[in-house]
Amino acid sequence: MSWVAGAERYYADFEPVIETLASHGLSLHRADPSTTVDFITDEVLSHRLWHVCDEAGVTIRHVSGSPVATEANDFMTVIASETGDVVFMTPNLLYQAAAFEPMIKWTLINRAQSPGIDDGDMFLCNDPWVGAVHQNDVAVFAPVFHGGKLFCWVGASIHEVDVGGPAPGSFSITARDVFEEVPPLPPVKIVKNFEIQSDIEDLYTRRSRQPLLLSLDLRAQIAANNVARSRILEAIAKYGADTVKAVMGRVMDRAEAQLRARLRELPDGVWRHVDFQETAFAGDRGIYAGRLELTKAGDHLHFDFTGSAAQVGLINSATSGTRAGVLAGILPLLVGDIPWALGGLQRCIEITNPRGTMLNAEYPAAVSMGSITGTWLAHNCAHAALSKMMLCHPEHGRRALSGGGGSWPAMQLFGWDKTGYAFVTQFQEANLAGFGARSFADGVNTAGAYCIPSARIPNVEATEFTWPLLVLCRGEAIDTGGAGKWRGGAGGKFSFVLHKTNRNFTHVSAAFHVAVPNGGALSGGLPGASVVYSMQRDSDVLARLAQGQIPQEIASLSGTLDILPPKSQTEQGRDDVYAITFFGGGGYGDPLDREPESVLHDVAEGFVSRTEAARLYGVVIEGGAVDRAATQARRTLIRADRLGGKVPAARRDTPAAVPEGGIGLNDYTMLASRRLTCRCCGQDHGPASENYKLALVMRTTPIADLSPTMADPADFIDEPVEFRSFICPGCGTQVETEVALAREAPLWDVQLVH
Repeated sequence: MSWVAGAERYYADFEPVIETLASHGLSLHRADPSTTVDFITDEVLSHRLWHVCDEAGVTIRHVSGSPVATEANDFMTVIASETGDVVFMTPNLLYQAAAFEPMIKWTLINRAQSPGIDDGDMFLCNDPWVGAVHQNDVAVFAPVFHGGKLFCWVGASIHEVDVGGPAPGSFSITARDVFEEVPPLPPVKIVKNFEIQSDIEDLYTRRSRQPLLLSLDLRAQIAANNVARSRILEAIAKYGADTVKAVMGRVMDRAEAQLRARLRELPDGVWRHVDFQETAFAGDRGIYAGRLELTKAGDHLHFDFTGSAAQVGLINSATSGTRAGVLAGILPLLVGDIPWALGGLQRCIEITNPRGTMLNAEYPAAVSMGSITGTWLAHNCAHAALSKMMLCHPEHGRRALSGGGGSWPAMQLFGWDKTGYAFVTQFQEANLAGFGARSFADGVNTAGAYCIPSARIPNVEATEFTWPLLVLCRGEAIDTGGAGKWRGGAGGKFSFVLHKTNRNFTHVSAAFHVAVPNGGALSGGLPGASVVYSMQRDSDVLARLAQGQIPQEIASLSGTLDILPPKSQTEQGRDDVYAITFFGGGGYGDPLDREPESVLHDVAEGFVSRTEAARLYGVVIEGGAVDRAATQARRTLIRADRLGGKVPAARRDTPAAVPEGGIGLNDYTMLASRRLTCRCCGQDHGPASENYKLALVMRTTPIADLSPTMADPADFIDEPVEFRSFICPGCGTQVETEVALAREAPLWDVQLVH
């Protein structure tokens, strides 16, 4: 069956395919190489086409009935070339943009002869081995014809709340293979000659617990594609097909050229990162590593995931999902000010991703959670490695971000309202994760996820109006942002009870970074807190509400606290309170370098407790003010303790400047004359040819000690995991940190070519 392995190759050279298409009667419109476009027309038309793409996205929000699209912007619209290269995309769920190219190319190869590709057609696909990130991300894409030739493609995808399968929300937490999940659909013709094919629609919606919502979203996608198609044809009528096509090509060429120029400014080298997923399926107690080695040479990036864990359980993605995670890592971080024309940007990128791993799972692996597992893991690794690379340049280092929003904490809810109507929803409050800190500023509190730049959450009133529940609390959680010179953004908290329903709710919860935190903190910062799923069972919440009280913390309630595992399905009764604390962003820099007044402000605003202010930041607060002398003494004591009681060497007030010809790895380490040294005290950290971490003092800390909200990994996994701090042996500065398997050697993060 050709479609099983159809998307496992990247079609870099499509010319032989084009000859085959012609034999099937399908002609592609190719740009006339002699077409010239003046600067003004180029600017006006490129912006016009971008707005066409955006208008398609607005159409989805206007037509869709799903809060996933209307509130959280978990959708994507694109305009792609005649061969599927993405030229324009909206700033919504970035993973979904990368899925269109392999899906369109697959369709050209496998559908041109039968059932054919004609004007007025649209294809529907949610097959991860063709290009979809996972089965819930359903794409509808349409060819745009002009003069009898296929001119380009337009596409719209939405994360659907439920597309079938054994579990509400289609996340099958017990699945061992795809046959225990919702079956994926390879590209099928859902629209023919501008008419919906009712038999295919019935096949698609029949499997869902929310068929009416699925049908409405299908029409939102069709409407978006129709809007984009008509606007593109209007542009062709005004400017001519060759001019429009030439501008599309120039947008991709410009993006490529600008990215190559940026890469040439950065030093050559290798940057590594390891991130983890735990609990491959409900009841599993394993932990699984995703490993990335990023090599930058000249104007080229090579992402190598060799060594990642074998495919297992349901935490896998097909290779299309890993590619989507890498591209989503690049977009806001490295090319935020460059057009997001994936068709051009990806010419600078190579990905090595061995088959049979959880980042390139072979059919029939379980992949229904791919978007929040394997794909998200690949994104975390790419984001962290790119940030480490960017820190090695004084200007681009200001774009670097510590890790944040370690995965998407899925909260699928199934139940009945007071009328007996059954519903399924996915809470968008997962967008309450904190952003990581930067090299010059704190992370943004409850900012969302890096892969959804336009992420939002619904109003509480809208949630309560739509579903039979009562929200008790939604706000920022204390001690969740990773400590550092610059603090990671605080994560959020969210709790609710049943309301106006007499039947229990069924919860399906699924995430990773529950047992272990996001390991993407930078330059000696601490990772943000992990996610915590919990249920306060048999509480007195109803009595408290009857008294006019609205409990803000479940700890204040009677009953039994039930901490839910990373993958779980459970019931919520009338006296139960569901609560979740979301990820905080990673910190940047040694926490002892944070301005004491900033810590005081954090305490006053409820982001940091007094206990953690003293323990992690060494800041002593008395009577609402910083005790400067006590703070200085405590910080000196902490640095000495890091060195085993040794008196730390004197530190510079400002890190030493990097000499000409040298490279700063971060705020504390620089490479000059082939050796690494501390920028705070001048301590030698060894030759550039060796892992500099081995020259530092390594201290290990239990994961649970990083934050009062952090779980003990041993509650969920069997493999020992530890948090490591790497300390300058001279001045006691915390230079680097990592989360690692206890049995593994320190990771060689940065290996520069110098």
